[in-house]
Amino acid sequence: MEGSGKTPEIPELISVDTRNLWLAADDSELLKDCKLDFFKSTGPGGQKKNKSESAVRLTHLSSKVTASATESRHQGENRRNAIKRLRMEIALTLRSRPGKSKIPPDISPNNPKYILWVAHVLDVLASVSWSVKDAAEKLDLSSSRLVRLLARSPELWQQVNRHRQINGIAPLRKP
Repeated sequence: MEGSGKTPEIPELISVDTRNLWLAADDSELLKDCKLDFFKSTGPGGQKKNKSESAVRLTHLSSKVTASATESRHQGENRRNAIKRLRMEIALTLRSRPGKSKIPPDISPNNPKYILWVAHVLDVLASVSWSVKDAAEKLDLSSSRLVRLLARSPELWQQVNRHRQINGIAPLRKP
């Protein structure tokens, strides 16, 4: 990265056990550690999207990670969507020292343990300065297989490319 003028972003590390507890907790347990806000959402052109306070914003108090959902007119549905987004945001932003993972790489994105796999893969990538080749070796995958797995999730794909750009590495191209 010589001459780029940028300092690589080094995220603060937290305990993998703590983060994984948050990711694996059931919704009611996770909500106990969250500040829940309800608000009216606006649509295109400033129109009121919701006439009642059905939009939901969650702030995870321990990590300060936030997520919101506004697309439904039903507060309960927005709450479920916000919880799902909060888990993904925690997995995308909070880094730990990578350990061993027993989660297979071909896990479905619909599987509740998928979020733990996302966090683990990002931990490994961060530990090797976002090098897909080096991360693939640590994960016992081929580089092309890892790129295909990353491409399954738009949020994961964007996060990896954002960190690669911050660290002066060319973005990955979709397979």
